[in-house]
This record gives sequence, structure tokens and C-alpha cells, in this order.
Amino acid sequence: MNPLTIPRTTRYDHLSIRGRTDYSWPEGRRLAFWVTTNIEASALMTGCGPDPGGADAPQTQRNCSWCDYCLRVGIWRLFDLADELGIPLSHNMNSLVCTYAPDVPEAIRAYCKGHPQAARVWWTNPGAIAAHCIGLPAGVVPGGAA
Repeated sequence: MNPLTIPRTTRYDHLSIRGRTDYSWPEGRRLAFWVTTNIEASALMTGCGPDPGGADAPQTQRNCSWCDYCLRVGIWRLFDLADELGIPLSHNMNSLVCTYAPDVPEAIRAYCKGHPQAARVWWTNPGAIAAHCIGLPAGVVPGGAA
């Protein structure tokens, strides 16, 4: 191996931005972005979770309070802000939200019409429960699970 050769991807060839085809979004727009929520109900002080103090560390009151705040206050403020700015949201939600905070998926169904929705699996195949909860058509199960 040449000492000046480094491992590189084989999925695509190098093509600098100046050599690429110019793409524009409808109406000549040059920028697109996607805002996705991650709405979760989680067990209090159980298991591991994200924390600035360390990845996959045991749960603390701090990271449990983040989840609790989300369902009680934060998501509602985000819904209002997105509505005020005219920005559609995409929603990822675990199925436990349907049980512990049923007003959240109901709000998504009621006044987030047209916003993409996805169900996240939680424990043993609750995807079908979440699909029903957010109003997906019969037979459509998130993630292709049956």
C-alpha cells in the first residue's frame, strides 16, 4: 500500500460542490429543513438515559425531569411556536405517550394535520399500538413490524 493512501469510501466518487448539478426547491428556494420532535414517556429513575454527565449513565432526577417537562410543557410550547411561524413538524413518538400523555397524540391528530408522524417502538412491538394511537390506516404498522 502506498504510504500516502488513506482508507476512503467506495460508495461514491469525489465531486466538489463546484462540479455538481445545481438543484433548487420549488419556487426557486435554496434551503430546506425538517423539524422533528422526539416525544417520549419514560420510566422514572429506571434504566439508562442521555445525560451531559455521561452517555448511557444511570437515570438522575435531572434527566427524568427533562422527559416530564416535555410532555407537560415543552411540547405544547413547540406546537404553539410552530403554528405561529407556519412551520410543519414531524413527530417521532413512543407508544407509552399514548397511555401516559394521551392529550399529546390527540393534539397531533387534531391540529397538526398534514404533519408527518412516525411511531417509535418501545419494549415489545408496541408499534401497532402507536400506529392506532396516532391514527395510521389499518394494516400500517411502523417499522414494518407485524
